[in-house]
This record gives sequence, C-alpha cells and structure tokens, in this order.
Amino acid sequence: WEPWFWMGTAYLGAGQLEQADQYFLSGLARNDKVPQLWIQRALVAQQQGSFQLAVHELRQAEALQPDLPHIHLNMGYAYERMGNNRLANQYFGRFLQLTEGQPEFFATRKKLFAR
Repeated sequence: WEPWFWMGTAYLGAGQLEQADQYFLSGLARNDKVPQLWIQRALVAQQQGSFQLAVHELRQAEALQPDLPHIHLNMGYAYERMGNNRLANQYFGRFLQLTEGQPEFFATRKKLFAR
C-alpha cells in the first residue's frame, strides 16, 4: 500500500485529484486497514467539495484508529463546510485535546484558536 499512498500524496499535492484518488483506491484495494489512506481519500473529497464523502472516508479511518488527530481536524472542517457547527466544534475540540503539547501541531492549533 505504501507506494500507492506516496504516489497519491504526490498527485494530491500537485492538485491532480483524480489521479491521487486512483492511487489511494489502489492502496486500499491492497490493504484497507490503513487509516492514512482513508484520510487522504477524504482530503481529495474535501477539495472536490464532496464533504459527505469526506466524512464517510474519515469514519472508515476513525474505526481503525480513533485517536489520530488528522481524522478529527478534517471531520471538523467537513462538518463546518456542511453547516453543522456543533459537530465541527466537537471534532475541533477533540483535535485540540489529542495534540496538546505536540509541537508539530502548533501552527494548526494556533489557527483554530484564532477562529
């Protein structure tokens, strides 16, 4: 699954969403127990404006590893874009709990607190 994850991530970074999604799907066909693949598919869906699909993919990741901060951050973004601020804030709050004291999340935490 790893080569497909990295190729998909490269295409995602280049804004080539369809190609990225195909690589993530190929990775999931090889191992659907990797939450990062589901998260990356959710990022593609969010960038395409498909927030319901993003939530679905993030729920798959959450079932595998419920305490990954990126799941909660992106669930917050998706619910916010769908107009459900209550759920968005719950997920953002969980993200903040999970990342407290972790320097690699400082910039993201700062942006959330500034909102």
